Amino acid sequence: MQRRLTVSQLNSYISGVFEDEFVLHDVVVRGEIFELKVMGARTFFTLKEGGCTLNCVSFARIGGEAGMNADVTGTVTFYAKSGRVSFVAESLRVAGEGELLLELKKLKEKLEAEGLFANRPALPAVIRKAAVVTSEYGAVIHDILSVCGESDPAINICVCDVRVQGTDSAEAIARGIADVNEYVLDADVIVVARGGGSASDLQPYNTEIVARAVASSRIPVISAVGHETDYTLCDLCASARAGTPSIAAAMICAPWAE
Repeated sequence: MQRRLTVSQLNSYISGVFEDEFVLHDVVVRGEIFELKVMGARTFFTLKEGGCTLNCVSFARIGGEAGMNADVTGTVTFYAKSGRVSFVAESLRVAGEGELLLELKKLKEKLEAEGLFANRPALPAVIRKAAVVTSEYGAVIHDILSVCGESDPAINICVCDVRVQGTDSAEAIARGIADVNEYVLDADVIVVARGGGSASDLQPYNTEIVARAVASSRIPVISAVGHETDYTLCDLCASARAGTPSIAAAMICAPWAE
């Protein structure tokens, strides 16, 4: 006979199965810290190994940073209310650098040796036209236009709409920078902008194709990617770095204010 259960009944049963399964308690899991976010007393992070990921949470700050391999001790928990499986971490021991971080360091060293981080063109004394390479549908372009509007400069903003994350986004960003150089001949500066996000969200700006597009731009580039604490290869190849897109907008308006 087929049994009929409510969602809460089924989730409560599954939660009990997880609690009774001793192999899921006090287990050590090794993986690469792919994303990490501290919110108050809690630390949320993702472990990655091969093609698999594991969502983890710690109710204390346990150290570690994205790109590091780590041995994490904890317990697998099923939250009945949300129907979500999570690994509750009790301790973390760094076990070396992960593959993603090592690849990024190798790429950085390669580009630096080629001189891509040096001799970038200086920003012009007065900016009359700025081309912004970003998504025309996100909050970023709204913030930039809002800051420029409040400063009330006689400045022209040209938007080059590109995909800023996901499949083929790096190629789209690089193509956008190249298109501005080819078609927007009167642009004084290019602002490559994206709002804050996880390490995977910002990954396109750590790719070789975007770094080379920024470094080869004849027009000076301001890199405004992520939050003030985020650094990417795009920042290193640009003429100037802005901590946020709003700061980039203030930078291009500054000569008019003065």
